[in-house]
Amino acid sequence: MRILYVYMEFYNPDGKPALHRGLTHFQMNFGTKEYFRYKDGKLEVLDANIALPERFWGENIYNVTALAGDNGSGKSTIMNCLMGLLGEIYDKEIIDFNKTILVLEEKEKPVVLFMPGRKSEQLEITGKKMELYMISTYDKFPNTWMLEVISKTKLIYLTNTINEGDFQRAQLEDTRNNQSSRDRMVHVRNRFLYDCSTCGMMVSDYRNDVDWKSYQDGYGDKWLEVFFSYEKYKQVKYVFDKKQYAILKRLRNKGYHVPVPEKLTITIYPANFSLLSKSQIVSVEGGKVIETKELMAPGAALQVKKWKEQVESHKMRDTSTISIDVLVYELCCNCIQSLYRNIMHVLEKSQKENEFINYFMNYLNRKKLEKVEAKIAEDEFLEIINMFIETYRIIAVDREGKNVKKDDLQWMGECSRTFIQYLFREKEELSKHFQMIKPVEYYLIPSMPHNSPLKFSILAKDAEWFSDFLQKYRYICNPHYFLDFNWGLSSGEDNLLRLFTSLYYIFEKDYANEKNGDCKIYNIDAKGNRIACESVILFMDEADLTYHPEWQRRFVSILTAFIQEIYPKECCREVQIILSTHSPLLLGDMPSRNVIYLKKDEKTGITQTDGRGRIETFGQNIHLILRDSFFLSDGTIGEFAGKKIQNVVDGLEEIRRVLEDWQTAKCQFDFSEGKECISKIKEEFEPVISLLAEGIIKSKLMELASDYTRQLEILTMPRPQYKDFSSKEPKRQYADFTSEELKEELERISRELNRRGKGEWE
Repeated sequence: MRILYVYMEFYNPDGKPALHRGLTHFQMNFGTKEYFRYKDGKLEVLDANIALPERFWGENIYNVTALAGDNGSGKSTIMNCLMGLLGEIYDKEIIDFNKTILVLEEKEKPVVLFMPGRKSEQLEITGKKMELYMISTYDKFPNTWMLEVISKTKLIYLTNTINEGDFQRAQLEDTRNNQSSRDRMVHVRNRFLYDCSTCGMMVSDYRNDVDWKSYQDGYGDKWLEVFFSYEKYKQVKYVFDKKQYAILKRLRNKGYHVPVPEKLTITIYPANFSLLSKSQIVSVEGGKVIETKELMAPGAALQVKKWKEQVESHKMRDTSTISIDVLVYELCCNCIQSLYRNIMHVLEKSQKENEFINYFMNYLNRKKLEKVEAKIAEDEFLEIINMFIETYRIIAVDREGKNVKKDDLQWMGECSRTFIQYLFREKEELSKHFQMIKPVEYYLIPSMPHNSPLKFSILAKDAEWFSDFLQKYRYICNPHYFLDFNWGLSSGEDNLLRLFTSLYYIFEKDYANEKNGDCKIYNIDAKGNRIACESVILFMDEADLTYHPEWQRRFVSILTAFIQEIYPKECCREVQIILSTHSPLLLGDMPSRNVIYLKKDEKTGITQTDGRGRIETFGQNIHLILRDSFFLSDGTIGEFAGKKIQNVVDGLEEIRRVLEDWQTAKCQFDFSEGKECISKIKEEFEPVISLLAEGIIKSKLMELASDYTRQLEILTMPRPQYKDFSSKEPKRQYADFTSEELKEELERISRELNRRGKGEWE
């Protein structure tokens, strides 16, 4: 499905015209061949002045349209109106008090959807003759055909901004899909609108986290914490997908500046077993509190303690031999912690978490009495997992005698066992692929300077082995990620990688796990039906925000190349892109007919669409685009610099007028004012002029400043004394001269300066 045209006129529920965020109405064309125009009840169809060549943007990209405008001009509002309108059709909840005309196209079949709002009026179609299928809210709407077309379309919304509107929409969508029950939640990737904006992902990731309920207090910072943790994990999942990494390398080889990470740095923090309240923590004689971690795996904890003592006493010089053992120890502890959190989350619904904690405490007290060998052993960790699952099996029974989520927890337990068995079995492989960044003593001895958690790295070329590790890790950590990932990319590269990851995360399965390499995009409707999508409409608000100007210049090229790789024809038939920007750098890649300008009237606050094709943008020099008054109505110089320059110009102009008045005898020469003018030029104006870039502005201002300074210095200097010592007249200052005398003196000095310049006299 394609969007060809939209017209929207805003009204209040009482039928009176409304101003919706600066807009009374708008109409826009998004097609490649026809041009639509609405006025006074008539929709005129015209041929586009210049039709784009077939596959201009790529193999399966239908079109790319840019909304250009200043902040507050309505770009985001228009996008939200479009997404909201399509969402209403999909949900069969049409809000009909706004007049709307929407022209869609499905498999070369154009459809005009007319919603007259509160008014009773008909729509007349004029102009170019073409077969248009008309649907009106006067008819039975939405009809079966329209619903089928819409349901096979996926909307994707992307933006890096954080704003209240996006946040509210994300929360509303989450509430509607969640229906107060996590069991019935439709994942954000399977909704009609895949909201992978920053706000959308914050809400979705927070909802998916197993500890979401415990974040009710001070949830703001926790939402950010969860968001960044998930983002990093998704990036790792994307890069270590062999086919996706191959795509990045292929694009790089073709000359596209895409990020191709080479090495991943992984940080693992010590497992924090603050699982019990202070009154429940197990204590030993003497009141010393024992860490829960030490009691759960006492043999392993004792071994780590001995290593710490050996390092502190300098009995162990080379810690490289124990690095992998320490790493395995922390991975196992975090694995068990993650399982515990999942169990507690399930039990809190049946209010049986305290019963589980009591079983857990009894187990820990028994372990405290046992003699253990200092050793990091697989059996010790498997025992605690078995205890968790067995205890859960006993107590997790509801009032009807049914086991609560037994299968899910059984599966989690099996995944945890598999992960721990894998770690001990693959120790040698771990040592081959994981390279410690800092010696392990920095982790063992908290008192050491620059104490740090365990950090190790892995090369991206080890994708096949690491994918196996990552898959097992994902099953036991989900959704509590205890590994922190960092690629060491620049901010621009990291932003691009986040963009790629968001577009990739729409798939339910990894490309690497698909035998035929084909992944499908799905919508899940209200009845739970999975519908394969045939087309994608990608909305990108402030698409190039946060990017360096050079990345902005490359953005359209990289985006269109990547879209064809991530969503090939086997995945979806075609993609349409609608993006907004206020950067002229991006528009150099856009044909002028694909740019829609929005301009807000400062007096009325009403935004008007400024048509298409103000200037020829495609392949245009950035300086010529900037010269267009749409972008820089007040010139091309920065406002701060412009004000500084204007201050110098105004000051020099004032001095010019003063000099003119003195020279034409309009006012008496003021010696102190002359000195003050010289001081202004030297101390205020010339320092600013010296900072200007070389060019006509700098040279002209410097010339004026020098000329005025020379004239002022002549006026304020004492009159020269001549060798007529017989004269008894008192020495006169220039301040005592009449205007005629000053003119004569200036002419004399000017002649003398000219003579000296010709070399007649030194």
